[in-house]
Order: sequence, then structure tokens, then C-alpha cells
Amino acid sequence: MLVLSLLVPLGFLLHDPSSRDRYAIWTPYQQIEYTRAYAENGDFARGELKVNHTGYQAIVNLSADFLARHPKLLEEAPDENPYNMPFRLVDAAPSVLIVGSGTGNDVAAALRHHSSSVDAVEIDPAILAIGRREHPEHPYDSPVVSVHRTDARAFLKRTSHRYDLVLFGLLDSHTEFSDYSNMRIDNFVYTMESLGEAREHLNPNGVLFLKFAVDRAWMGRRLSEMLQRTFGKSPLVFYAGSSYTPAAICFAISSSGRVEDALSRDASLAEFVSRHHFATDSGDVPVTTDDWPYLYQRDRSIPRTYLSLGVLVILVTLGLYSRIPEARQQPPSLLFFSMGAGFMLLETQAIQILGKVFGK
Repeated sequence: MLVLSLLVPLGFLLHDPSSRDRYAIWTPYQQIEYTRAYAENGDFARGELKVNHTGYQAIVNLSADFLARHPKLLEEAPDENPYNMPFRLVDAAPSVLIVGSGTGNDVAAALRHHSSSVDAVEIDPAILAIGRREHPEHPYDSPVVSVHRTDARAFLKRTSHRYDLVLFGLLDSHTEFSDYSNMRIDNFVYTMESLGEAREHLNPNGVLFLKFAVDRAWMGRRLSEMLQRTFGKSPLVFYAGSSYTPAAICFAISSSGRVEDALSRDASLAEFVSRHHFATDSGDVPVTTDDWPYLYQRDRSIPRTYLSLGVLVILVTLGLYSRIPEARQQPPSLLFFSMGAGFMLLETQAIQILGKVFGK
């Protein structure tokens, strides 16, 4: 019986989860659940990723051959798909930087449009591994693709390359988080300093294309305002939906007139953008900076959830403190209270600084 009890867990450890159509793995940053789905003829149709039990992204095959065999896979026209759309705004055979390349959908789109070079930046090694293994177009195997497993801000600071297209993937924006989790890795990707660094890596005629799942109007306003301040003009903002991704709001802008020229030369593109124009909130929304990177927080204030919990903790602490016999004989020490509060502030600041430096 003892031997059997040891063999059962050993079997689970030795079993290769990639041989199944559904499995879960842990990464340095999150838990991932992956599920394969197939078409009626048995072809791989898509791979669904969930992060911490929340829908994250889908691995899809958008190659011409596959779409010809499965014409009902997409509800939208292939050139109106949010992965293909950025390449209608840039010159032929562009050099591309993809910030948050994930499982490789954006990389595959860059290869389908004959990009001359692709720098794919992704911080999570497990997501990269899934993309290498599962993506049917195998974009990470291309010799023109250079994979960089690092933080996006770290890469922008260290590289000296310039690009015709800097493409921001969805980067965890698949869901709007509450005030309980407003300090996140991707917060520092969406700051004024980050967008300024991205602009510095554009060629004179280069385009910055940013996709984001905007569920609140003020979030769209914030991103639009940040791009306007960075480039000195308003970005092109439109909705590009698909049958398998979250509602992607697209922001496109260039220091030159490249975006405007693309619209003037492509009547169908101009008509699509006009028909899917996204109106951002007209209210005043503070922009995010490296000193205030709270992307998912509306205003520069302490959220009510934190205030309520803080008051509750103080009341509970005072109640428990009053039950200590020694506490009734002498008042609490203001010195030690201030020292404790100071250490907490220093710890919070240190966590934020380390998050910026190391991207973790």
C-alpha cells in the first residue's frame, strides 16, 4: 500500500501535461489554464488561455490557407481584424517592435505582412513557451523574429533600434481591475515616460499602434490624452472587433503624417475607421506617470476601499489594544507608532521602485 501511495503522485509528476487538450501551469507571475479547440474536420481552431481563472487571450490561425478552409471562423473581414489592422497604416516590409507579444498572434501578423524584422518582447516565459509549442503558424520559429524575454520598459531603455511600427499588444488589459489590485506590472508600460521612450524608437515615418480593452470611457480618454501630449496631436481612435478577442480599441499615431496618408490612400480603411470611430470621455482625467502609475484608478486620490479598510483595521487594533492590561496603565507611544508608520511607507515605496527597475 505504501508503494502504491508513492507511485500515484509519481505518475502525476511524470505525466506530460502538453499531451492533453486542457492543462494548467504556474508561471513566475500567474496561473495559466490552456484549452485546445478543434474545428469539425479536426483542424486546430484555437487555443484559449485563462490567467488566474480569467479569460486572457486566444491563439488563432489567421493564415490565408486556413481561413480559406474555414471561411466562417471570422465574423470580420481578415484585413479588418485587429491583428492585421496595424499593417495597413505602415510602409511595406516594416521593421516592427511588439511590446507584449504573448503567444504570438501579433508576431504572426507581422510575418504575414512580410515584415523585414520583428523584435518580440514578452516577460512571461511560460506564455512564450505555449506560443512556441501551440501556435499553428509557428511565428517564433521565423529567422526574422528576435525574442526578448524581458520587461517592456527595460527593453525600451536598452535597445538602440528604431522601428517603422511600435505595436503595444493587449498587455493584461483584458479586464479592468478594481482598486484592490491597482499596482500591476503593466502599469509602468502605460505611462507618459513609457510612451515617450517608444516614440524615441520610431523612424521618422514610424507609427505607434496601441490596442487596449477599454471598458470605461475615462480609460480611453486617459490613453488618448497621453498620446496627444507625447506626439503633440490627437491620435486616431477606433474600434476593431473580432470573434475571438476582447473589444479592442485601437490608438494609432505618428510624428509625421503617415497615419493620415494611409487613410487618404485607402478608401476602405478610411470608411472602416469612420464607421467604427470611438468617442473617448470628454472629462478631465489625470495621466499616469512613473511617479503615479495607477492605470486603473480614475482620480489621484485614496480609494474608498482603502480608507474603509484602514478605518476598520484601526478600530480593531484599538479594541484589542485596550484589552491589554499594561495598556490601561500608560498611554501608547507616539514614537513607536510613527516609526512603524514610517517603515510601512518605505516598504511601499521600495516595492514600487523595484517594480519599475526589475519589472516584477
